Amino acid sequence: ARSLEVARQRDDHWVITRSLSGLGDIAWKSSDYEAAHSHLQASLEVAEALDDHSQIANIFNMLGIVYAMQNDMETGRRYFEQTLELTQVIGDRERSAQVINNLGELARLNHDLKEASLRYQQAVELHEEAGNKTGETLSRINVGMIAFDAGELDESRQILQDALKTAVKLGALPLVLAAVAGLAQVFAKTDEPLQSVELLAMVLHHPASNSHIRDNQVQPALDDLRGQIEPEAFEAALARGAALDLDMAAARFLR
Repeated sequence: ARSLEVARQRDDHWVITRSLSGLGDIAWKSSDYEAAHSHLQASLEVAEALDDHSQIANIFNMLGIVYAMQNDMETGRRYFEQTLELTQVIGDRERSAQVINNLGELARLNHDLKEASLRYQQAVELHEEAGNKTGETLSRINVGMIAFDAGELDESRQILQDALKTAVKLGALPLVLAAVAGLAQVFAKTDEPLQSVELLAMVLHHPASNSHIRDNQVQPALDDLRGQIEPEAFEAALARGAALDLDMAAARFLR
């Protein structure tokens, strides 16, 4: 907010649009979608006046996320497709990979596993070519979750374990949490569901967990498990999970 104030005093539109989009980014990650939309639309007006294609692509991508998080998938898709067109024109392969990954997310939410898998694999390749291990690992986690959705549990476990190893090496906590949450879901199908509840609860309560992981991965899995376990046992597992250490939880899958 301070940088925005200074930029406005200096009439620095380049900084103004980026400060506004930064506020939008913070807002959507805090699930304040109304504020996110307001900041991003204001940022877009400035970016369009500057004819700043890179920034416009950035804003379109975030608007796509905001709409998708509000379950307006069609509007989200339109923004993602516009982002992809722009990033391909300006040669921004890294952002192209990010938005292709987002299109994969939409396909998965629409239960189109073939399209989702194709998008995620494309994102993996682009991130790999760009040398972005963080983006590549996120897309590999998504590939692992598609295998889970398709019932390929052994394949899913292997992909997610490999991604978890990389995430731990990178020190990327959100990726570690996403991989552990995915493995916990595999665990629920192949082993003891109570241990899965513990791991999911740990992810749910971890300070590095974001709304995307909580709302789209962890909470639906916990809701599903709740119906399979006696209430007392379920609540006890939730309490144990809330006190779990992330390093210890990750170590369960890296032995």
